[in-house]
Amino acid sequence: MRNPFEILNVTPESSPEEVKRSYRNFVKIYHPDTYQGDKEIATQKMQELNWAFEMLSNPIKRQKYEAEYYENQNNASQKSKVHFDYEYSDDGGDSPDYKADEDKKIENRLKVMTAIVVIITILLLIIVPKSCDSQNDDNSEVNSNNSSQASESSAYGDTIVYVTKSGTKYHRRSCGYLFESKKSITLKKAVQHGYSPCSRCNPP
Repeated sequence: MRNPFEILNVTPESSPEEVKRSYRNFVKIYHPDTYQGDKEIATQKMQELNWAFEMLSNPIKRQKYEAEYYENQNNASQKSKVHFDYEYSDDGGDSPDYKADEDKKIENRLKVMTAIVVIITILLLIIVPKSCDSQNDDNSEVNSNNSSQASESSAYGDTIVYVTKSGTKYHRRSCGYLFESKKSITLKKAVQHGYSPCSRCNPP
């Protein structure tokens, strides 16, 4: 069915003046007296233009074609919507190729994630034991130092020895060399201050 709106390149919303203006512009182009091409084509085109203008110039006939125009537009819109819903519906109406592509993408993602987890697990198995061994070595060294310091401390202990103001040695309390005023001091401090043991009383 011919559509007068399409022939004159107007719409149902176009005013009568716009319809007339469009008709005149086409006549200038396709009138057989001015058309530069095949005269038969120009004659056929002018017949279409005249018919379309006659239909749209008559308010009753135009109303009829407006109703048919909108009905055709609605039908085309409904068909397009049905096609779209079939192609991309959310209830499983996707095309088989689309579903296959999505399944493949999901499968590839799972493979990548699995590979990442395996790599991380291997790295943890390699790095963590070394870290633990290093920490154990550090702890052993610290414990060894602490043990050495404890041994040294226990060797000196808090044993009390005696020194004189002018002497350079430390003595037992009963040592005969302590003829002048004596001062008590721990063995550890005596060693730290540079005192050496008395050879007569043989202090610890």
